[in-house]
Amino acid sequence: MKKIVPQLVKDYIAEKSLDTEEMWLIHAPGLDQAIMNQAEEAARSCGMKKVTWVKTGGVITTHGGPGAFGVVGVMK
Repeated sequence: MKKIVPQLVKDYIAEKSLDTEEMWLIHAPGLDQAIMNQAEEAARSCGMKKVTWVKTGGVITTHGGPGAFGVVGVMK
């Protein structure tokens, strides 16, 4: 996860041509704080102005498992 998450964030922003005003990073309980920091740093390095963290609910946590991670943004 430490290697994948920052690159996932950067790739998602580039491939989806996201608006850089705001994005949401999703996490399930168990995601390491260091990984969360790396994800946010990656988003900001791509010019993202506002990064909001959202804790997942029971369904995503159950299907994604402890430490699940996701990225949400608005395309330009």
